[in-house]
Amino acid sequence: MASQAVPYITPEDYLKAERKAAFKSEYCDGQVFAMAGATLRHSRIATNLVIELGAALKGGRCQVFNSDLRVYIPATGLYTYPDASVVCGDPVVFQTDNLENPVVIAEVLSKSTQHHDRTTKFLDYQSIPSLKEICWCPSNRVASPNALEPRPGSGGSKSSMMRPPWFACPASGRN
Repeated sequence: MASQAVPYITPEDYLKAERKAAFKSEYCDGQVFAMAGATLRHSRIATNLVIELGAALKGGRCQVFNSDLRVYIPATGLYTYPDASVVCGDPVVFQTDNLENPVVIAEVLSKSTQHHDRTTKFLDYQSIPSLKEICWCPSNRVASPNALEPRPGSGGSKSSMMRPPWFACPASGRN
């Protein structure tokens, strides 16, 4: 039996459909990938992450966004929804609803997505010129002290991988 070719979807068609959709999908290389619903634990960690980042950034020039804001990576063509993103200064957006200049991206890792997140998506994230750090928040345990990974070439060093004292990837809501 011959396999059917997957039809190519243009970025414009993806965005048009995505803006009307009842659920979120990611887009890469002409393909649309429906995002699975999050578990209660994943949602709690992501919410706590946004709350902690927001509190830490309050009054400064940086702002935090939750997973409702789509991030567009022009270098790779990926449209994705990180669990949290941070912008310092003015947000740069493509077509009003696609963030292009995060300085921090945070992803809550689950057993089913962590390999993709830490390999393929990590490579996509590395191509964002403004990105300084990526935060991986394991959903199965409390995060290790080096949950933050500086973007290669961003000037980060091994010591900058240690999370700041105000930041923790919250695993259970006990923060």
